[in-house]
Amino acid sequence: MSKTIDLANKVRGLLKIFGMRLPKTVKHGSFDGVVRPMMEVDEVLAHAMLPLLDARLVLYQHF
Repeated sequence: MSKTIDLANKVRGLLKIFGMRLPKTVKHGSFDGVVRPMMEVDEVLAHAMLPLLDARLVLYQHF
C-alpha cells in the first residue's frame, strides 16, 4: 500500500507543476477517476502521468 501512496504523491506533484491540485482527500478507489480527466487538458502531462497511473492502478488492484 505504501508504494501506491508514493505513486499517488508523485502524481500530485506533477499536477502541481502544471498548476492543478487534487482535493486533499481523494480515496484510493476513486483516484484514477479524478486524475485521468484532469490530464486530458495537456498532452505532455498525459504522457508523463499515464505510466504512473497505470502502475498505481496495478499495485492498488493486487495489494
